[in-house]
Amino acid sequence: MSSDIDLYNKIIEECMAFLFITRDSDLQKDACDKLDSLMRDIMVSKNAAIILEDDNLANLFLGFECVCMALRFELCMWLYLKKSEPEKAWDCLVTAQTAAEAAASALTQTEDSQAA
Repeated sequence: MSSDIDLYNKIIEECMAFLFITRDSDLQKDACDKLDSLMRDIMVSKNAAIILEDDNLANLFLGFECVCMALRFELCMWLYLKKSEPEKAWDCLVTAQTAAEAAASALTQTEDSQAA
């Protein structure tokens, strides 16, 4: 499981390099595809943790899932801005912020239960 977490972190860090408007759109789209694939893998890990009744691990994977979603929607925001579609970009920004808040909440749940 630790190697999965390391891999998830590595892919997320790679995708974060494209969170700037100046990055090539095709590379940003590729990063979106990577994040979509990663979210599917994380969902499998999260479901396995749920079956094992490991709430801490399930919350950790939920946090990963929300981080991926936040990054994906931030990438979409930049892509829509480049296509002069500010309304869609705004929607993506709001969704990215909501996902980031959800990630923080899930990870706080994990930390709180570890401290108890």
